[in-house]
Amino acid sequence: MPENTLPNSAKLEALFYGLGSDGSVSATKNNIKIIGNSTPWYAQGYFVYDSKKAGGLTVSHLRVSEQPIRSAYLISQADFVGCHQLQFIDKYQMAERLKPGGIFLLNTPYSADEVWSRLPQEVQAVLKPEKSALPM
Repeated sequence: MPENTLPNSAKLEALFYGLGSDGSVSATKNNIKIIGNSTPWYAQGYFVYDSKKAGGLTVSHLRVSEQPIRSAYLISQADFVGCHQLQFIDKYQMAERLKPGGIFLLNTPYSADEVWSRLPQEVQAVLKPEKSALPM
């Protein structure tokens, strides 16, 4: 299988982890429409659903590029990983799918001061500040 890379002019490869019926997939589909209809960029999305649908895991794969996108495979390493459900942090290896220097965004009720100490050690090791960008 080819490397999971876009052309040199590429802008973004992103993964969004959500819960079936939480709106994550719909939001990503809307982003694709907006990007495709309102900008000169190209957008591509793939969606992976748990068999449960409502209440199960969903993973949205989004690519955005200045060039046409002809990738027929899921994203393995992303520039941006968004976790919309805090309970996923212990269940799924999301941080490991982040490219070096990528951004990991976690939807959490905790403050920026609290959140780091609440992350599992395995996740902290992957998200060390020198490896990724953590928006706080």
